[in-house]
Amino acid sequence: MVVEAGERPPLAVRLARVALLVAAVLAVPLLIISIVARRHLDAADDAYLQAMAALGVDEADAPAEVRARLNYDMLTAGVVLLTTGWLARSLSSRQRWAQVGVWLVAVAGWASLGCGLAVAPELVTWGSGLDEQVDHLLEDLLVSWYPVTHSTLVAGVLVALAMATVLLLRTEAQEFYRKVNRADVVDWADFTHDRTDERRPDR
Repeated sequence: MVVEAGERPPLAVRLARVALLVAAVLAVPLLIISIVARRHLDAADDAYLQAMAALGVDEADAPAEVRARLNYDMLTAGVVLLTTGWLARSLSSRQRWAQVGVWLVAVAGWASLGCGLAVAPELVTWGSGLDEQVDHLLEDLLVSWYPVTHSTLVAGVLVALAMATVLLLRTEAQEFYRKVNRADVVDWADFTHDRTDERRPDR
């Protein structure tokens, strides 16, 4: 299959673009819930520290740890939003770097979002079960709906990135992003033959 310049992108490329747009759309609420959870933490931080001081429990590092993990979630969501949105716009340009960029972003996205799930903020707020009051104060540092919502959105982004990667590996997508079309290749045999005819003296 030869793709001519200006021809409409093949189905695999169009579907890959849709998958990237889905990833970008899912990254928006992913970013929003991280911001909301961070604001909730800022409001609950002082009350938590005061209550822990009254109980004589040394858990002052928990809010800072949750804040750091929420900041990581916000950062990764923002980067995913910007990169996937930009690449979705660039895919139709027939530039090889756009295709390679999708693969690199997919790998980086899987790694960074996977790390975010591995060190999720709820791992800090889960209580030990030894003291019910302390466990309740820890759980209050993070909004209750954040873990499930965050995990669901991350799963959607990862699936969308995987789909875009697989679609751009298809033959029709490879043909679309070839640097040189067969139609644009110089026929050197004919060129040499023509030059030889021009130099041949008339008899």
